[in-house]
Amino acid sequence: MQLILRILKSPAPAIIALGLLTAACNVRPVYGPGSGSGMVQVSEEMAAIAIDPAKDRVSQELRNRLIFNFNLGRSVAEKKYQMSYTLDESDDAIAIEARSGAPASYRLTAIVKFRIVDPVANTTLTAGTVRASASYDRSSQSFANIRARRDAENRAAKSAADEITARVSTYFATQR
Repeated sequence: MQLILRILKSPAPAIIALGLLTAACNVRPVYGPGSGSGMVQVSEEMAAIAIDPAKDRVSQELRNRLIFNFNLGRSVAEKKYQMSYTLDESDDAIAIEARSGAPASYRLTAIVKFRIVDPVANTTLTAGTVRASASYDRSSQSFANIRARRDAENRAAKSAADEITARVSTYFATQR
């Protein structure tokens, strides 16, 4: 016990002990510059995913964000995988005005089911469901209400795309 107290009083042994404890950690970026040759493969695999066309405006926001995240802003000629997805939205009133009884705030929830397949091998690589929410307020101005809902749709689509990107990059990083 006395030895532990002596170690805790002096910062040098504590720093050395912390260094030894964290030396075994295997923390690394999933993809990006300086992440090693194995991680560059994750970036290339993600860039090889073709994404199904969008059916509506919110799906297009999701698709655009996924394309940017997967390709890291560059164009890629050869696509080896195909991603299909469905996006469902719902609105829930989360705050009611006391005087009028009308909803004052809403929570928009986007649920995205996705699946990535290898068409050559006819196998599903990964699939999942992502849920993203964004809230918005309503007022007496109709244009403000339309714009607030659209902004919430965009935020939910961005959040869902970022979650899908994290899951897909993790899949490719762990499959090596």
